[in-house]
Amino acid sequence: LNVDLEQAIRNDVYHFLRLGLNAFRVHVWDNEISDTAGNLIENEHLRLFDFLLAELKKRNIKTIITPIAFWGNGYPERDEATPGFSRYFGRGKLTTNDTAIRAQENYLKQFFKHINPYTKLSYENDKDIIAVELNNEPSHSNPKKRVTDYINRLAAAVKSTGFTKHYRINYKRII
Repeated sequence: LNVDLEQAIRNDVYHFLRLGLNAFRVHVWDNEISDTAGNLIENEHLRLFDFLLAELKKRNIKTIITPIAFWGNGYPERDEATPGFSRYFGRGKLTTNDTAIRAQENYLKQFFKHINPYTKLSYENDKDIIAVELNNEPSHSNPKKRVTDYINRLAAAVKSTGFTKHYRINYKRII
């Protein structure tokens, strides 16, 4: 569409400020910025996310990040092929398959240690990132202990980076 993406982000953040917003929750398409092993991929998607965080910071708008949002990128069109672990494993396996959980742990560690080139801060050290929702609506029908273990593993991965702010998981049980 020949849209200047940075200017579109600036405009959106300006309008958030005009609306009186002081916090913004954002889902990160992990499938765009990771590989199947959960390694963070430095690309245009991550760069624009960093740019968004910097623009929010300039306007003193705090951020709540959801770093794992398993769905595809195509709505309403078909999803594009993306390299990420959530596309590779799918929503159901993200919470049950040990290899998928290890990929998420790896991703979360790299994600929160990532240095934003615009703010020169890692996400774990950015005071304007005030909370994390570990995974958006994970699907889990296993026993309670498995669910708890999954959540604890993701939380431990984030905490291992030095991130000490609030944690939340938006849990959705599908049977």
